[in-house]
Amino acid sequence: KHFAGLINPYKGKTNDKFVYLMDCLNSRLAKKDLGAFYTPMPYARKAAELVQQAVERVPNGNDYIILDRCAGTGNLESALIGLKDKNGDELISHCVVSTYEYYEYKVLLERIGDKVRNVIPPTEANIVFENGNVSNADAMGEEYINNPLIKRYVDNEYCTIILFENPP
Repeated sequence: KHFAGLINPYKGKTNDKFVYLMDCLNSRLAKKDLGAFYTPMPYARKAAELVQQAVERVPNGNDYIILDRCAGTGNLESALIGLKDKNGDELISHCVVSTYEYYEYKVLLERIGDKVRNVIPPTEANIVFENGNVSNADAMGEEYINNPLIKRYVDNEYCTIILFENPP
C-alpha cells in the first residue's frame, strides 16, 4: 500500500531498454561477484579494433571464433557489427557468447542472439536456472569447460579461438 502508484510494470515490447540498466541493478559486491560490469562504447570500439587485428592474423584456411564467456548484454560484441574479415564475413557472426546472470542472458539473446554464431545455452528452453543465474553458462564451472560446443572448437586444430572479454 505504501508504494501504490509508484511502481509501474515495464510494458515495452522488447528487453532492449535494459541493456544500459543492467549495470545499475546489481550492488557493487554483486557486480564484483558476478564480474558484471557495463562496458562503455569507446572501450568496446577500441577492443573491436584489436579483435579485428587478431582476425587478420588467423591462418589462411582456418575457421575462427571470437569467444566471450562473460558477454553480459553484449556491448563488446555490438562494436563488431559492420566490421568484416577478409572473406567479407561480419565479425559478430563468428562470436560465441554466454553470460551467467539470467536477465543479462535475456537481453543478450534478444539483442545479438541472431547475429552471433552461438549463444550458450542456445535458447531459454535450454537454461538451467538457479538463484537468478544461468548455471549452465557459468564460465568457471566444469560443465562449461566440457560443453560439447566449446569442445568442438577447442579440439579442432583448424579453428583459431580469439578470447574477447572485458578487458580483452
